[in-house]
Amino acid sequence: MMGGDGSSPPYLAIDIQYNLDADGRPILNDMNLLRTVSWDEWITLPPRGNGLDITINGVKGPIRVPTTVICPNFNIMPKKEQRATPSNIRRRDGNRCQYTGVTLTNKTFSLDHIVPQSKNGKNNWQNLVSAHKDVNSRKGNKFNHEVGLKLLKQPLAPKITPLCAIYTEIKHPDHAHF
Repeated sequence: MMGGDGSSPPYLAIDIQYNLDADGRPILNDMNLLRTVSWDEWITLPPRGNGLDITINGVKGPIRVPTTVICPNFNIMPKKEQRATPSNIRRRDGNRCQYTGVTLTNKTFSLDHIVPQSKNGKNNWQNLVSAHKDVNSRKGNKFNHEVGLKLLKQPLAPKITPLCAIYTEIKHPDHAHF
């Protein structure tokens, strides 16, 4: 299968073969082959038979599902903008009240709207902070200056992160090589 310009395939799969131990099980940190293959070649490869492969049934028999794919014509890294959820706000704020600096527990954590929702405050990174529930309760639906509260630092949205930096957990043994 060729790319749109006829020069190269739109993607390639990576075939990894491992050396086997005395019982015929793959030694995952000891590969003896790592090569790129086209889809036309990939569908002819038999499943490795070592319990590592996911297969789908094709007309001519089982087809090994690639665990790693290369997109040679790909030029933009996908990015994910994180949502302003309570857990993400808490992580951004280091699990500390943004008014007192006190470390928060599950029982003392609350999410504060700097501009109260009742006064058109939004649910976004710049308007949400971690607050001790007693502080937030005292503030109610007032502005910070009305109750004498001052933020320790201005809340900001985190930088947009490339997907490859977010998904760091290895889901398949083949991924450990990358």
